[in-house]
Amino acid sequence: MACKRKYIDIYAADNLHTLGYEVYSDVIPIKDNIVEKLIDYGRNGSQIFNHHETRLRNDHKRRQATLQRRSANLRNGIQDFVSEQFPHLTLKNLVVIHSKPGCGDQASHCDYVPEPNLATVPDSHFPLAVLLAVMPGTKISVWPRSIRFAYTSPTILQQIQPIHRKTLELDIGDMLVFRGDLVHAGAAYDEENVRIHCFLDSELVPRTPNHTWLVHKDSCQELRDIIKSDNH
Repeated sequence: MACKRKYIDIYAADNLHTLGYEVYSDVIPIKDNIVEKLIDYGRNGSQIFNHHETRLRNDHKRRQATLQRRSANLRNGIQDFVSEQFPHLTLKNLVVIHSKPGCGDQASHCDYVPEPNLATVPDSHFPLAVLLAVMPGTKISVWPRSIRFAYTSPTILQQIQPIHRKTLELDIGDMLVFRGDLVHAGAAYDEENVRIHCFLDSELVPRTPNHTWLVHKDSCQELRDIIKSDNH
C-alpha cells in the first residue's frame, strides 16, 4: 500500500510575511478628474506581457505608462503612506497599468528574480510591490502563501500542498501590498480599467529592471505542480 504523502503546514497567522500580501482599505482619496488623466496616460502607454500558460500569444490589451509628475497629489499620497508603513524601503517606478475591454489574464509570475540572497533578507527589508485601485472592480490574482517557494529546494517543495489561485477585488483607494516573491498574475477585465503599480525596493536586494520571473517557464516542475491556475 502506498504511503499517504505528508504535507508541510504553511497555514500560519495571516499577515504580509506569511500570506504574502495585505490589503489596506481606502488609503488614498481618488478624484474623478485624476482617473480621467490616468486613463489617458494608460491608453497611450507601451504594451506589456499579457500571455497565459494556456494562451501563449500576447493579446496586446495590457499597457503601462509612467505616472506623470503633474500627478503630484497622488504621488505624494502613495509616498506618505508607504514611507510610514515601510520605512526601510524606497518607492520606485510608479506606473499606470491599463487594461482594454476583454483583456486576458497574465501567466503566474513573481516580480523579483529569485536570487539566492533573497532567502537571507529580513522581513523588515524585504522588497515589496504595490497595486493601488483608482477604479471600482480592480482585480489581481494571487496564490496565498506562495512566498519563498521560488528559492526553495525541490525536495521541500514536494511536501507543499497545491495552492489555488485567488482573485482579489479592490475598491477605489484600496492598496494591495505584496512581497516580491509572491506568485501572482494580472487578472482579466471585461471593461476598461486603470490602476497604479510601483515597487518598494530594498537596498539589500537589487531588482532586475524589466524582468518578470514566470512560473511556467523559469521555475522547477515541483513549483509548477503547486501553483494551480483554477480559482478557489
